[in-house]
Amino acid sequence: MMPPVLTALTVALGATAVAALPLDAAQTGPAARTSLANPAVRFTVPAQPYVVLRRGEVEAVVVDNRAVDDAVLPGHRAGYHGIAALRHVRQPRNLFVPAYAGLNFEHIHDGTTQPREVLFEPRHAPMELRVIDAHTAELYQAPTPHWGLESCLRYTLLESGVLEVVFECIPRRDTFRNSYCGLFWASYIDQPESLDIHFRGQAGEEGSGQTDWQRGVTPAHGTWATHRPREDTRVFPHDSGFPLELPFGFSRLRYAEPWYFGVCRGMAFVQMFRPEDRVWLSQSPSGGGRGCPAWDFQWFIPAPRLGERYQLLMRAAYVPLDRPDDLASVRRQVHDVVDRVKPSAAAVELPADVGEDASVSSPADARLASPVSDRAVAFYYPWYGNPEVDGRYANWNHAVAVRGGPPRSYPGGDDIGANFYPALGCYSVNDPEVVAEHLRQLRRARVGVLCVSWWGRDSFTDRALPGLFAAAEKAGLAINFHLEPFPGRSAATVRDAIVYLIARFGTSPALHRLASHGNRPAFFVYDSYLTPAREWAEVLRPEGSRTLRGTAEDAVVIGLWVKEHEANFMLEGGFDGFYTYFATDGFTYGSTPRHWPALAAWARAHDKLFIPCVAPGYIDTRIRPWNGGNTRDRENGAYYDRMWSAALEVSPALVGITSFNEWHEGTQIEPAVPKRVADFTYLDYGPLAPDYYLDRTAYWVRRLEAK
Repeated sequence: MMPPVLTALTVALGATAVAALPLDAAQTGPAARTSLANPAVRFTVPAQPYVVLRRGEVEAVVVDNRAVDDAVLPGHRAGYHGIAALRHVRQPRNLFVPAYAGLNFEHIHDGTTQPREVLFEPRHAPMELRVIDAHTAELYQAPTPHWGLESCLRYTLLESGVLEVVFECIPRRDTFRNSYCGLFWASYIDQPESLDIHFRGQAGEEGSGQTDWQRGVTPAHGTWATHRPREDTRVFPHDSGFPLELPFGFSRLRYAEPWYFGVCRGMAFVQMFRPEDRVWLSQSPSGGGRGCPAWDFQWFIPAPRLGERYQLLMRAAYVPLDRPDDLASVRRQVHDVVDRVKPSAAAVELPADVGEDASVSSPADARLASPVSDRAVAFYYPWYGNPEVDGRYANWNHAVAVRGGPPRSYPGGDDIGANFYPALGCYSVNDPEVVAEHLRQLRRARVGVLCVSWWGRDSFTDRALPGLFAAAEKAGLAINFHLEPFPGRSAATVRDAIVYLIARFGTSPALHRLASHGNRPAFFVYDSYLTPAREWAEVLRPEGSRTLRGTAEDAVVIGLWVKEHEANFMLEGGFDGFYTYFATDGFTYGSTPRHWPALAAWARAHDKLFIPCVAPGYIDTRIRPWNGGNTRDRENGAYYDRMWSAALEVSPALVGITSFNEWHEGTQIEPAVPKRVADFTYLDYGPLAPDYYLDRTAYWVRRLEAK
């Protein structure tokens, strides 16, 4: 929303209809081993992009895909993630090329020709580093922009010094055109004495012959690069011009046992897999640069199903060699190590943080059971209706703020007053299925509180409240109120509204109360500046003639900080704190993130709540054609990230999210989909997924909680 003083627009209530987004397909499968599907997992999100794991004689540095250049990871490049450094007391030099990494999730593909950024999507899509304990860390990646694959990589240093890697993923979009999902991991080795790898297998394309030691030698990138399991007859179709050389650059060797190793500076790097995962072993003589081979592996998911969880488990050992110059001795020693520590479905124990409740029946159940934060407050608009539920469209048929022309409005349906189009269509907030889906999405985003827009007694928004509260109670979410400039609003009628709303919902467990402020409910007053401070003082200061203070209806009342010099207004009016609301950086003094440190400092000095508000972008030109100057492009999520980063810098008690579903101003994090009507093409979140902002919000809420 924008102030009437600034926009000369009076918001009109309006209406529409919908089908709920599908839930994840119910699934059975392997026990959940990562935080992707196990809500019992607890973790912290560090400020820096890496964590150092140490156990026994081994040190492993787990890094996300951001660049690092410090004493721990000098010159580490963005995009490369996984194990940035692997060291042993017997070999302190990093096994991996310092700029790159090992066990790096490199490719997602389906054999079709795609741009490089699509094939290397795991490198570029944002990741969240999650620290589980001193020996375990995860890399979580929300559904990727093109493929829509959600994943989590868990790296655990076991007591033996062996590194166990668990990868779990859930396809969220139907994007795999050849009916399989191909996944590829790379380890870039820094100047080993030999580029070759060793494994037990047979020579010959069909894997015939006696099992013996085989030496994988590739003369050039993509030549004799991939070694398949013996008796693996699977065929994965791919374009003749498929641009990745390694996945289908087959050698004449087949492996009989699912592990291999290479030698580097007196150490063996051993990668071990479960037989049932049927990985393909791959190698490149120059993947990490001249003299720096890549020792890789691939895993395929045939016929991936949306919402299904898939799991890969492997182990890596970094072994000091007794006689590194004697290949026969090296092979015997490594074979003995593999026999002791190789993974298997039966032998591998669940991690300590995964209890019996870890077998979540579906990712949807995990989302619902996942913790939310009552420090994250999303502005929610219950003003949408449709003919099927409400007998008319409400707000989807928004009027256009025309200057110098005849009045007009949108019809609703396919043609709405917004620049984006909702994935749920023109829904009604009075449809219980829609509200339940909204609350599921908010839980997925880890948002614990809805700040619900309210336009006065008996308004469309007022009539929606009972259904919202009933659903919130069931979902375990909380609701507070965003008091709009309803007809006849004044300080006195705001007091009456607070008394009225507490009388209706004060006993509901879903009413949001601030424990830090005497367990009082919270009310945000939009455009509070429209009423003079002296009038607010009559209801918000203890000495006021109609004060709320000390009464049963006492509340935390939050004013809107718009201009630079609002300090006296907040003090004289008796507000408990202030928020910034607006999505456009630079639109107001309060909505400009560079001013937040000063506002936070003032709030602390005067015992006030400061609630910075973050937004993914802003555009309202379908309803305010003249307002393009305030548009802020989403920049594929970068704008949202900057606002969140600025908010967390001031260590706020609460963060406002503008918004969950203010579609008219294009600030929503609710999923949007591509659509065209007549001569207008709606914006969407591409190349990001429709639900990207839910998962990105969850990422930042975790960072908020970590602080």
